[in-house]
Amino acid sequence: MADVFLSYAREDQSRARVIADALSHRGWTVWWDRKTPPGLSFDEVIERELSICHCAIVLWSANSVKSRWVLTEANDAAERNILVPVRIEDVKVPFEFRRLHAADLTEWDGARDDDQWNQIVDRVSELVAPSKEPVAEVPPIAALEALSPSSSDEAPRHPRSGILSEAEIRVVDTVVLTKAPLILVGEPGSGKTHLAETIADRLGLEPPSVFETRSDSTAVELLYQYDGIRRQHDAQRRGAVPPFDPYLTLGPLGLAIVLSGSTSAPPGLRFPQSANPRRSVVLIEGVDKGSREFANDLTGSLRTMSFVVKEAGNSRVTANRDRWPIVVMTSTGERELPDALLRICVYHQMAFPAVDHLEAIARALNPGVSERMVSEAARRFCEIRALPDLRNLPGLSQFLVWLKVIVGRSEETGASQLDGPDAMALDASLLAKSYEDRLLLEQHLKPAK
Repeated sequence: MADVFLSYAREDQSRARVIADALSHRGWTVWWDRKTPPGLSFDEVIERELSICHCAIVLWSANSVKSRWVLTEANDAAERNILVPVRIEDVKVPFEFRRLHAADLTEWDGARDDDQWNQIVDRVSELVAPSKEPVAEVPPIAALEALSPSSSDEAPRHPRSGILSEAEIRVVDTVVLTKAPLILVGEPGSGKTHLAETIADRLGLEPPSVFETRSDSTAVELLYQYDGIRRQHDAQRRGAVPPFDPYLTLGPLGLAIVLSGSTSAPPGLRFPQSANPRRSVVLIEGVDKGSREFANDLTGSLRTMSFVVKEAGNSRVTANRDRWPIVVMTSTGERELPDALLRICVYHQMAFPAVDHLEAIARALNPGVSERMVSEAARRFCEIRALPDLRNLPGLSQFLVWLKVIVGRSEETGASQLDGPDAMALDASLLAKSYEDRLLLEQHLKPAK
């Protein structure tokens, strides 16, 4: 996240560079070069960076006053009261922004003691309030390879820890760097939930807070629940209105926002969870199972990472940008999600792990099992998934359970790895989810005579 968002017309890039360098020299981070990370579109990056910056400097010129992008960015910044207008050419500022005084850098030569420049510095200083304590930036997962559990003697906390495909590493890097929510789409059992758990594990965070979406779910359930009836009952019983906060229960996303050390809180409302601020991962399972209203309402909270407590005078609680929560949503793709939600998210299509990837996951979970058994189990499992008449494909969790049973049966019978005649011929009910699939798998798993 950058402290300053610099809005300008493409033709003014050289002037923007000088201003960006001068701001960086003051110790502020500046987003201005407009590079688009893999997996995101240009407008998604613009919208995301503008929504999380502390202030936005707009450079007015003959080109920028006619730019649709600059006008939109200036309008968004003005709505958040973070707009710092600057004239770099002698032009008439668009009408809707004339009420704000614009600093005049039309003749600025880069001098740091210039009065107009110092006006800008003073205003940016007001908007970019320094943190009370330094917060270490969370590095992307690709930078944590040296810290991977696979490179130490310590067993991984999760079977997929350190076992990410190159595509998954790129996606997670993008999420960590841009702080954008992540949507994982794939068939049931393709490892979507495991990937969310791995993100938390690899970044040294607590396991994700999970929200299971229902058809009647509302976005406010993710944020908070207020028991006004119980509060009214207690007020009548005690003869006095009790404090507000004991009757408010935070949902997974609301808790993550508060745990970040939220920068605002409603008057009279205490959040004891914010005493020990930290970054969190929120997993929203089956986001496509919810209604259209659920997804639309969720979009607003994810865009600003904030929520409004209506019962406390419509006060807004906003996440600390230094500990911006990581939000992962899963979807089977059965129902289309609103364009507004997709625009602010990183979208990744999950494929079921290939046989070598499946082996790597299994070895991380079962370090003492022979490579031969793991390889054979992974190969047979992929063969099962490839059966043309199989209606319900078994997923990653079922494979891991199946492998445990294989290992346990081998140890119980004393058979040498896969030499036991029943080692692979398990009860097909572990993998089949219908009568027809069970008959098919029993035939396929039957040991050769």
